[in-house]
Amino acid sequence: MSHEGFEDLNSQYAAERQMHVIKQLRELSQQIALRKHLLENYMHDVVSQFKEMKETPGRGVNSVRSEIYGILKNTCIPTVVLKGMEMVQGNYKARRIFCAPHEYLEGKKLADYLSAHDARSFYEAFTNRESCINIEFVINSWQGLRHCRGNLVYSSILDEFVLLFKDITAKNRMAEQLDLQSSFHDTLSHALTSIHTVTNNNLLRIFLEDITADIVKWLNIEHCHVCILSDHKLIYASHPLKEDLKQKCDKQILNYWLSKLRYFPLHYIHRGFTTSSLEDQFLDANKLGSAIILPIPMGSQVPGYLCVGSKHTGSWASAEKLLRNITAIISLALRKTALHTQIEVAKGYYGAEKQDQYPRGESMPHQKEPAEYRHNSLNLSV
Repeated sequence: MSHEGFEDLNSQYAAERQMHVIKQLRELSQQIALRKHLLENYMHDVVSQFKEMKETPGRGVNSVRSEIYGILKNTCIPTVVLKGMEMVQGNYKARRIFCAPHEYLEGKKLADYLSAHDARSFYEAFTNRESCINIEFVINSWQGLRHCRGNLVYSSILDEFVLLFKDITAKNRMAEQLDLQSSFHDTLSHALTSIHTVTNNNLLRIFLEDITADIVKWLNIEHCHVCILSDHKLIYASHPLKEDLKQKCDKQILNYWLSKLRYFPLHYIHRGFTTSSLEDQFLDANKLGSAIILPIPMGSQVPGYLCVGSKHTGSWASAEKLLRNITAIISLALRKTALHTQIEVAKGYYGAEKQDQYPRGESMPHQKEPAEYRHNSLNLSV
């Protein structure tokens, strides 16, 4: 592919990604505005009912409390009544977030579901006893970590706090995905621009070092390296850089992972789930909690791999598809290097043949190259 072709492909991809991101942001903003409006209307209705109950004469506190509990229990918004850190009541929507739907929240401690930082935020709110505050927190629920945002309302009638909130985990994930794709676009653009400079193994190594550095920054992780066997030579690039050759790439684990990737499209490891002691040693040496290894294909062969590691043991699903695009670019750079090597060998052989045919001192006849050969030479030099 020519230089102009790469630039057109890069520009087209950038425009498409930009339009897609703008569209997703617009839809997300509309959803946020709608949900905020619904929550504000609901809070206004709840406060109005509280005031109405308080001002109605001849009604006991227990009767008012029962009516308020009934309203909160049947609301469509996750709601929890708190007396300090103890949960007095939680409706069905709240139970689905905190625990399994068949369990109950009554009597459980809110702090058991929160981090130490979020628990301190609630303690401060209970101490200040403000009428209503906005609060954002993360629940360690039966479904994993759930990001939540809502209002903590103090009721003087109940002398208790009412927590009305919503699960914003999906919105946070979408925002993270948009940030991930935006950063990936920058990485991809840099790789497509730099690939034109790759003509030999030394330049290929520099190209790979730039890519590994971009990936670490893009995914906000701790480790990335590329290992390739080219012309019986080991090409290794990593970020962070390692000066000790023995720490760079153990040939045993290189051969082990290459054998795995010949039969599987990727290889995933994490603490407690490895297939060899070599992988345990790799995680320990690099202080990682998990890693994903993807093949770098070249035709039917797999001459190398891309390894990305993190100190955490989370999922790599969101980054897997994007990383495959990076391995495709590395494969293209590898093919380009091999093609330039073949051209240089052919030029050397052709020059040697001419030198043997016309020894020093004899002039070579000037003749034009055939049009077909000139055409092929132009194609090879691209």
